[in-house]
Amino acid sequence: MSLLALVAASLGLGGCDSAPFGRGAVGECGASNLVEELSIAKFHTCARLRDGGLKCWGSSFNGQVGDGTRGHRTSPTLIAGLCGVTSVATAGESTCVSVEGGSVRCWGLGLGDSPVEIRSTGAVVRVAMNQIEACGLHADGSVSCWETTAERRSPRKIAISAVTHLVGSKGNWSRFFVRRTDGTVWGWNGMDQPAPMPIPPVRDISCGIEMCCALLEDARVVCWDPDNPVFETVSGLRDVVRIAAGGARNCAILSDGTVRCWGPDRNMGTFGDGSTGAHPLPSAIPSLSTVRQIDPGNFNGCAVLV
Repeated sequence: MSLLALVAASLGLGGCDSAPFGRGAVGECGASNLVEELSIAKFHTCARLRDGGLKCWGSSFNGQVGDGTRGHRTSPTLIAGLCGVTSVATAGESTCVSVEGGSVRCWGLGLGDSPVEIRSTGAVVRVAMNQIEACGLHADGSVSCWETTAERRSPRKIAISAVTHLVGSKGNWSRFFVRRTDGTVWGWNGMDQPAPMPIPPVRDISCGIEMCCALLEDARVVCWDPDNPVFETVSGLRDVVRIAAGGARNCAILSDGTVRCWGPDRNMGTFGDGSTGAHPLPSAIPSLSTVRQIDPGNFNGCAVLV
């Protein structure tokens, strides 16, 4: 059976084990079952709802689900008291969100099993994560980062400006990449200073557990290993509007809402087309159409439908 689960914005959410999404109580965050954004880490997943609530599920042995418990949640679980969520990021065994007003909450490895406020250097509009760090994109295009541990939570300013997109390499310990207003891509590793990447201007950029990919302004798609940035053009793609990098596969959303995915698969059946084994060229996922967002994940993936 395919491990690719669907998150239908008009029908509710099915977890990666096809668990029902459900609704919260009327009048609280999470009363909606409409999904706005997904983020998948190696062993847990979170969904930001259109009413500002958040639901998470999967393994929570370090508290990364965020509902105050440890163990495993097989169905999406409302994170009580967390309202006005504007973005969500997951990586490793941690989760972070930005909320209305620009504050940030994180939980998981080193922080515990409930949201903890991170004292930021300014209002955050979007968060991104790698294995041990999180970064926030501010409304003025600047970026600040902090370690997602109890020991070092004080954000530090990154020497970069005019940022429009911020992504973290989910399988990497310390790498982040950004797109700037001129379309250039810059990256940094840990405490290093940001440096430009040798690729043409991009429209969109995404990093997953193993790979990063970018949609160039000339409509080509390139991908690279964040630890070994050799940029390879992906053949067989046209009319791409969004790109999504993962682990065993990467995916592209086309202008008609259909999806093409490619990658090693590793005999896990992650492509949703009934096959196992590598897909070196982009292949259509027959069960997916009218897709608005997709996160290929590693062992599982989810998509938000229009």
